[in-house]
Amino acid sequence: MRISIAGNLTRLLVGAVILLSAPFAFSDDLPARVPLVDTKVAQTESSREILKYLVNCALDEKTIVVANIDGQSFEYPGDIGLAPQWQTRGLDESEKRWVSACILARTNFYGVTVQISMVSQFESNVAGLQVTDVEANEYTLSEATFFGNVFDDDPVSYVCGPARTKARIKALTARRRVCSLPKTSGNRLDLTLCGMVYVGTCKPSAFTQKGVKYREAIAVFLPAKVPQHSAEQH
Repeated sequence: MRISIAGNLTRLLVGAVILLSAPFAFSDDLPARVPLVDTKVAQTESSREILKYLVNCALDEKTIVVANIDGQSFEYPGDIGLAPQWQTRGLDESEKRWVSACILARTNFYGVTVQISMVSQFESNVAGLQVTDVEANEYTLSEATFFGNVFDDDPVSYVCGPARTKARIKALTARRRVCSLPKTSGNRLDLTLCGMVYVGTCKPSAFTQKGVKYREAIAVFLPAKVPQHSAEQH
């Protein structure tokens, strides 16, 4: 699915529960509008930006989360649907990893809007991760695969991908997508520009880290041609 992304969200530290009350509007034709009860997670502009992507990744298009803050209403539509049950209970471990993968895949070092194609690294029937033939033909540059768990007390974020050759670095930089590329300074050579841990190529062993086997991983593909407005500010 083609997704618009923006913002460096790698320092995400959130709880595993969004407290929602019952929908206050619903029909077969309209999304359910669900009030956000725990408004502490939407008090600042930066926290609302995080909430936007959390809701968009976790819930599906049938749901809009509404936050009322100091008399002002903010709306956050769902889309991908990786954890639709988050409305009624906390996330289980697999859902935490799915939503984490989505957030990490959408992180942008420059804080700009870029169009990407997101697909599951492993088999998944989630509608938001299915790709049409038209999209697959347009988005042919493999960027990287993202996975981890940003909900843990000790959050982890990983990325694997093709060899980081000079040509590849140039291609990703031109498309404003560099979270899989290495930092140019510091002692941790395995850290990327976005602070994720680079684990090498996406061979099967790469998806087992610190004893955890990740099957909730999202691969990102970019347009074959450099978009004319790839550096547009969000």
